[in-house]
Amino acid sequence: MSQQRPFFKNAFKNLIKNKIQLVAIIILVFITSFIFTLAYTSSSRINRSYQNFASPAASNLHDL
Repeated sequence: MSQQRPFFKNAFKNLIKNKIQLVAIIILVFITSFIFTLAYTSSSRINRSYQNFASPAASNLHDL
């Protein structure tokens, strides 16, 4: 573990020196989390809509 500490310390120093890379990584993390949240929310809403459509109480499937 003692050999890994300077590696991580050096990696963080390099990230701070290269501010463009740091900003790009932060933006990518936000975009990725936004896309994941959007996809998860959309799929749950679509599943809920389908369950409401296909439920026996409010179903219009016999019309098809």
